Amino acid sequence: MAALGRPERQQRYLDLLRERVTALPWVEVVVVIGSLASGRADGVSDVDLLVGVHKGAFAAAWRDRERLRVTGALYGWDHWHDGSKGAGTHKWLTADAVLVEVLLGEATSGIRLAPPWRVLAGDPGAAGRWPPRPPIPRSELSGSTDGLHPVEVAYDDFKARLRAST
Repeated sequence: MAALGRPERQQRYLDLLRERVTALPWVEVVVVIGSLASGRADGVSDVDLLVGVHKGAFAAAWRDRERLRVTGALYGWDHWHDGSKGAGTHKWLTADAVLVEVLLGEATSGIRLAPPWRVLAGDPGAAGRWPPRPPIPRSELSGSTDGLHPVEVAYDDFKARLRAST
């Protein structure tokens, strides 16, 4: 019987990030988003995070973003970056093949926080400084590969094939 299992690799990453994030002076809060926040994650789920940055610290955070790769990386890339707004997205595939997507930004950057989410580290009240948005419909989360990095497209295909085989 095929089964995907529990998100143990993802949890190892989150546990280590929680321990090490205190050494990053620009981090205000780390928020877990999506299936890991809701308890619906499986063994191939992505790690989706909002890393909230202190006001005025985005440039330093963006410069040091690779320090969030606490379990190492096979490959990493920047999805988008808008320094004038104080926001960007950095993604990587960990050494044990977990896709991590980090939305990095200040509360005034225009980033909005959609449920489900939970605070992993930092100021528990800080997540409320990011404006809320309605939950993201499943249809928006899958389908189009426009603008995605080829590694992410391949990883999404890999996940879909694994899930379809169980």
